[in-house]
Amino acid sequence: AKLYGWYDVPPATEPTRVVFMFLVVNKLQHEAWWREWFAKADAKGHQDHYCIVYHRGSAYGKDSETISGDLLADKGIAVWPPTKTGWGRNGLVRATLLLLRFGLEEPGNQWFVLLSDTCMPVYSFHDLYEMLKRQQCSRFRDFGMMLDIAMQRNIWQSGVCTNDKFSHKADQWATWVRADAEWFVRENHMLRLKPLATFVDEQYFINMMDENCRPYQNAATTYTRWWMVSDLPPVGSAAKEDGLKKLVSSPHTFAKVSMNRIRKARRNGCWFMRKVAADAYYPKVEDLELGLEESKRARCSNSLKVFFTVGRDQMARLASSSFELVVRFVVMVLSLFTFGYFGEERRMRRTAQHRDE
Repeated sequence: AKLYGWYDVPPATEPTRVVFMFLVVNKLQHEAWWREWFAKADAKGHQDHYCIVYHRGSAYGKDSETISGDLLADKGIAVWPPTKTGWGRNGLVRATLLLLRFGLEEPGNQWFVLLSDTCMPVYSFHDLYEMLKRQQCSRFRDFGMMLDIAMQRNIWQSGVCTNDKFSHKADQWATWVRADAEWFVRENHMLRLKPLATFVDEQYFINMMDENCRPYQNAATTYTRWWMVSDLPPVGSAAKEDGLKKLVSSPHTFAKVSMNRIRKARRNGCWFMRKVAADAYYPKVEDLELGLEESKRARCSNSLKVFFTVGRDQMARLASSSFELVVRFVVMVLSLFTFGYFGEERRMRRTAQHRDE
């Protein structure tokens, strides 16, 4: 796809579509799963409610696309020419800006979600789209207190970013609404970075949003675990140094994702999982539907209701039986005193009194 002009952004129309912006090196790690996810969206009438834009890092410096026939090439729009990217490089910001700009070509595109090749949805498209329709502002998750804040790290030239949050960082994998996407495309903040500044992708967008008082929701788009016990390298391992480096520089990679993990991501307000290994187990597409979840929850609730109802009835019957036994015991005791030995003696005494009278 070609742009008519960087600043020649078409005016927005009625917001109807979400743009999935895939920042990948080669292919999606779970391509077959993603195909089924989009196919299910199409089958439910959502074929006009999304579009795909992708930046393939392996195509940098090439005359044409290096990969064809995959999901991205079949259904998406390629950013061309791609820019050079790499871990900690400014190219990640440039690639994101290119993705935003290509996504802005369609006037109906309203929500722009940045994803990597290892991201996976935690909702069906239908449920995700229903939530996005209520999304009025961009989503950036502020990491809060980090080493950068303690060191007062500032990636901007003097006087560019002067607010109290100039050292704050946010998750790179974020969500933009159209107004913010267009603003970032039109405002070339890249020129305001310090020369040779690195690792700017996590500060760039949230710093400029804070500096220019643009409202956003402090919320995560992707669910991330930065480390788990299983990430610790074995004691005495030859790869201990590499293991420690990976632990402090990269989030946990999920080798298995259960529905319990999916529910946890949802409770945290996330829409996607981050860092799911290519061979990892992941729930089926249909398992992510909230309707199915609610149905299961309802069945569970009904089962519990039946269990407690039966239990309550059993307890009531037990209580009734126990009460009946107590009553019978009391009646028996009273009978003993009324018609038994002591009762008979009292009756005879009263009869004798009547005779004397």
